[in-house]
Amino acid sequence: MDYAFDAPDSLPAGEVAFGLENRGTVAHELIVVGLRPEADVAEILRRDRADSTWRHLRDAPSGILTADSGVRTPGSLLVNLERGKRYLLLCNFQDSDSALTHLHLGMFRVVSAR
Repeated sequence: MDYAFDAPDSLPAGEVAFGLENRGTVAHELIVVGLRPEADVAEILRRDRADSTWRHLRDAPSGILTADSGVRTPGSLLVNLERGKRYLLLCNFQDSDSALTHLHLGMFRVVSAR
């Protein structure tokens, strides 16, 4: 499955281990970013597409996992999720220099820490 994350709408607060199993046909990454309360995904997509920064809408990335097609990462990314906070899972890879990023092809998911 390319250009989508299979993840729940919410996860328990505290330390969570993220893994990445790439069932697609191209390489992907998983970036976990905490969102600021005022962040809106539509605004993030608009700013990113216009090569405009959206750093003011997010925290620094918690980390990145990458996986080639058909590969499951051997390790995991441990992230301490804060109760009530939203997190953006995204892939920013491109299939070619002229292609849209995977983020703009729909490869993102917002999850909440409960």
